[in-house]
Amino acid sequence: MAQLFSLGVMPRVIQIRASMSTGSWTKHSLRLRNLAFYKYGHEFLDTAKKTGSPLVRSYLYGHALELFLKAYLFDRGMTHSQARSFGHNETSEKGCLSCLF
Repeated sequence: MAQLFSLGVMPRVIQIRASMSTGSWTKHSLRLRNLAFYKYGHEFLDTAKKTGSPLVRSYLYGHALELFLKAYLFDRGMTHSQARSFGHNETSEKGCLSCLF
């Protein structure tokens, strides 16, 4: 494997694969993305339950909630561009989750 890097072969393989891509997500990759958000959410949740610091625990719970929400919204058909329009600014109309329901 070290020989591939020293010969400059690996960057070429990456470049060829990147140029062959259409830039669109397949159904399988979308399902894997949603599953990854869900599993990462569980990792943060499990870690939050084990920690002793209330400050760290609340941060981890919040991040787990965010990952679960992303997994749910992406599973329901929200796109990346739509998800980017939501931010952490709770006072703006754009960042408010009540507009979804």
